[in-house]
Amino acid sequence: MKIAKQKGDRLLFRKEATTKRKSSLSPFCMKLSSGEKYTRLFSKKDGSAISLRSGCVVLMPGENVGEHSTEAEEELLIILEGKGKLSLGKTAELDIEKDSAVYIPPRTLHDVKNTGKEGLKYVFVTA
Repeated sequence: MKIAKQKGDRLLFRKEATTKRKSSLSPFCMKLSSGEKYTRLFSKKDGSAISLRSGCVVLMPGENVGEHSTEAEEELLIILEGKGKLSLGKTAELDIEKDSAVYIPPRTLHDVKNTGKEGLKYVFVTA
């Protein structure tokens, strides 16, 4: 596939993906920003995705994202750098670290906290 043009951090391609669902979306690649606390990657809200939402989060030592639920959506966390804890409500905690993937079921209260000495960087995807 050849690059048609670069628009900001997105690389847009000439040829559209073939899917069963009709879509005006074209494949593109987005560079993960370094240093930003939150970077939206793909979202149905801005038209860059059909049904998923994703972003890149960077937490400094001691920071957390705050307890939340993705309601009816599943969530996937891909840990790129650092280490931390994933709190699942008040009942359980999971250690998370670089090169890990974490699945969070729908309607699960959770929070991510950086317990390391360096930044914790991860990508989340909900759908």
